[in-house]
Order: sequence, then C-alpha cells, then structure tokens
Amino acid sequence: MDKLNKGGWTLIELVIVIVLVGILSLVIVPKISIDDFRKESELNILMGNIRYAQHKSMVSGGGWSIEFQPGSYTIKDESNKVVSLPGGENPVSLKFNLTTTASKCYFDYLGRPDQDDNSSNANLYDNFTINFADMRIILNKAGGIDR
Repeated sequence: MDKLNKGGWTLIELVIVIVLVGILSLVIVPKISIDDFRKESELNILMGNIRYAQHKSMVSGGGWSIEFQPGSYTIKDESNKVVSLPGGENPVSLKFNLTTTASKCYFDYLGRPDQDDNSSNANLYDNFTINFADMRIILNKAGGIDR
C-alpha cells in the first residue's frame, strides 16, 4: 500500500499551472493589437484595387485611375466614371492615414503609373509613392508594386 501514487498530477500542481497560464495570458494578450491586422487588411485591399485598376486599364487601352482623398480613394474608368469594385464600396473608406505623391494616378495601356489619361505620351511617374499608416507602397515606372 506504499505505492498509491500512479504517476498522475496532483490538484495543487494543476492549480499552479492554471494560475501561471492565466497570468501569462493577461500579459501577452494586450500586446496583440487588432489595429495591426486592420492596417494589413486595408493595405491588402488597396493593393488589390490598384492591381484591378491596372488590369482594367491594360485591357481597355489605358486611362483608368485611382483618386486619393483624405480618408478614402476612388477607382475610375477611362471615361472618368466611378466603377463598382469586386470587393464592394467605391469610394473605399480608410481608417488609417494615407499620403501620396499626387492626388490622382492614372494607368496607361501597360499598367504603368501615368500623370494623365493620355497613354500615348511619356509622362510616367518614376515612382508613385503611397504612404499608408506606417507602411509604404511604391508603384514603379514598370508598373510593379513594391512594398
């Protein structure tokens, strides 16, 4: 009868582990900010909408644009009409600050960032920069998107 312990956990050990897990969760959980996920989500939506406008501009021969306003942006087609986006609303509202090289960026027939809707001239942006919260997107002269 000396060997009653069969290798299980005692109640004291279980309570101590549960208390330690509770204390750790109180310290760790507040450090995970939902704002980081929201920023990343809005950034991914913005990049997807830029790609959408570039693609539509390449298919239609150029002239699609993205227009930036404080707190939002709008995608417009080659006839300067607001289009409906696959993801939902247009203009797209933003919860975070956004600054850009210029208030409007057109895309030419190759999807490159252009200063006007005339795709046949050579007034492309070298780099069209979008500063979003603490992140940056650069539309380079070749039409690529750099983060």
